[in-house]
Amino acid sequence: MLFNRHPSLAGMVYQQPTQDEIRKMPQFYRADLTMVRELGGTHLKKMVELIKPSRQWKHYSVDSRCSMLMKGMYPCIPGWHCDDFYRPSRDAQPDLSIIEEQAPSEHFIMIFGDCSKTSFLDQDVELPHTCTNDRSYYGEGHRLIEEMKLQEEVLVPGEIWRFSPLTWHKGNPATHAGWRYFIRVTGSNHREPKNEIRTQTQVYMTDPFAGW
Repeated sequence: MLFNRHPSLAGMVYQQPTQDEIRKMPQFYRADLTMVRELGGTHLKKMVELIKPSRQWKHYSVDSRCSMLMKGMYPCIPGWHCDDFYRPSRDAQPDLSIIEEQAPSEHFIMIFGDCSKTSFLDQDVELPHTCTNDRSYYGEGHRLIEEMKLQEEVLVPGEIWRFSPLTWHKGNPATHAGWRYFIRVTGSNHREPKNEIRTQTQVYMTDPFAGW
């Protein structure tokens, strides 16, 4: 199956918040645009105003996280993956051959802070659309992509990028200590907002003894 479908730069937020401002920014879980405009502060409000969806979606939901990272820590589960947000059953592994037909969506992502940046694949790639062995789907996809040594594009903090559920990307380990803020706006016809304030955020480490 052909993946990536060319993620694209969709805008720039020029005024970067300071590290002190980043650590005080609110965190949302599947918040609608009205909630973010009311409670998100200047930087989040500007971001959601700048997005330009390619079509009109029934639902828009916003996820955001603020992470305090030390060098080597990840702000998300390490590895290449897609933001598909659709599984036929709760315990199922993804089958991305049905995503565009059964659950189309469109994502916009931006980060503040330069300690840990997001990478996108910078070329199309042929990969299986579902599990072909006993490994997790994204675990196997990560292995295949790493073996191919494909080109990457690293996001610049403050850039808004548009991508699809068929776009492979990954979080990277922090290069230095700092605060990092992630925001993703998702347009879809199936992912209804929940309007929750996120009260905790995990960090991830490949070495449990690094940095402590």
